[in-house]
Amino acid sequence: MNLKYMNILRTVGVAGIIMSLLWAVYGCSGESNPADTGNQSPVIHGVVAGQSDLKPVSLTTLVCYATDAKNDDLTYLWSADFGTFPAGSDGASVRWESPAAEGEYTVRVQVSDGLNVVEGSVSVRVSSAGGLGEYDFEIGASGQFVTMIRIDPGAFEMGSADDETGADANEFPRHTVNIENGFWIGKYEVTQSLWEAVTDTCPAFFKGADNPVENISWDDIHTFIDTLNGMEDAPVWRLPSEPGPRRDSPGGMTADMLRWTCGL
Repeated sequence: MNLKYMNILRTVGVAGIIMSLLWAVYGCSGESNPADTGNQSPVIHGVVAGQSDLKPVSLTTLVCYATDAKNDDLTYLWSADFGTFPAGSDGASVRWESPAAEGEYTVRVQVSDGLNVVEGSVSVRVSSAGGLGEYDFEIGASGQFVTMIRIDPGAFEMGSADDETGADANEFPRHTVNIENGFWIGKYEVTQSLWEAVTDTCPAFFKGADNPVENISWDDIHTFIDTLNGMEDAPVWRLPSEPGPRRDSPGGMTADMLRWTCGL
């Protein structure tokens, strides 16, 4: 055979091998199943409720913990047959308001990486004997909300036991405190965003909208509360008294503001 044609055949043969390899790598994995790109589904590690035992028509925070092997951006969509999502149903963390009827309810969440969707759920029990009620109160008509925890009437023992060592003198004697009227108490410390919305100032040194406000005086606090009450139809806000947060403290909540049930 002519040497010129042999070189042409040899070149075509090498090109054919390369094209075959390319088809094996790309053609089989892509065209036959375009959705299969080696992407892995997100993994849900847990779905939890801040309060899994609620009173009717009260709020709890739901959180979905999920990861993606390729660090793809994840989207979250929550749904429930009963109850509502006052601030929206998307995001890793949402607020769910329980229905008025008692019962066991399932709240579902779908997590997607854009290609694959996985689903998780959490159960919440709603009853009149449920956990502490939780509600977001709006400050006047400002669009700013404060999350409050309901403290029902009751009694608790305040002070140190007679045989307790290391206690200060003003912690004696231990005595029973009765709370005759229920009230709402702030779940979190007053944030800088709330302080600024009420006073148009932000005196805090450690800046951050969701950080607690600090670097304030006793007079500043009372000016804040007076301004806060001026935004309402009636004075409903005040600082808590010592027994209030003491009864509340075993639940791990922070006493920052208190709202009486009157005027709600």
